[in-house]
Amino acid sequence: MPKTMLARGASGPAVEALQKALEALGVRPGPIDGLFGPKTEAAVKGFQKSKGLQVDGIAGPKTMAAIEAAQKAALLAKPITPILLAAPPRPAGVAKPKPVAKAVAKPAPKPASKPVAKAPAKGAAPKPAVKPPAQTAAAKVAASSSAAAALKAGMAKAAAKKAAPKKP
Repeated sequence: MPKTMLARGASGPAVEALQKALEALGVRPGPIDGLFGPKTEAAVKGFQKSKGLQVDGIAGPKTMAAIEAAQKAALLAKPITPILLAAPPRPAGVAKPKPVAKAVAKPAPKPASKPVAKAPAKGAAPKPAVKPPAQTAAAKVAASSSAAAALKAGMAKAAAKKAAPKKP
């Protein structure tokens, strides 16, 4: 708060600070506009009277000191609300609510499925139940070389067919 004297007709940030302080203390100075008018003067007089000061409507050093002291007292008088991390205690005689069991629909178990053997098609040879023994390396080479030979023969046949003259 400014240490100057403020009276009716004054204006500026010091008057605005006075008006805000009076408003915070519950004394209504009218609009917070920085103009020390009749409503601000009436608020100062009301505050002076409540504190036993000389009632003249002028915010001098004694009135300003009283306003600052009232602001500090108001700050200290505010209760500190503790932050609760747990649920507040229940009043005496109030029972703890019992948890309600919820019905949960469980899906019906699936029947165990057994592998079904497929019947061979008519005229087809039945598949052996046991895998044939693995081919030896020599048999694999022979099979791949015969396949390569057949591929070459097929390609040669196709090339010869292309090169042959067409019959009219």
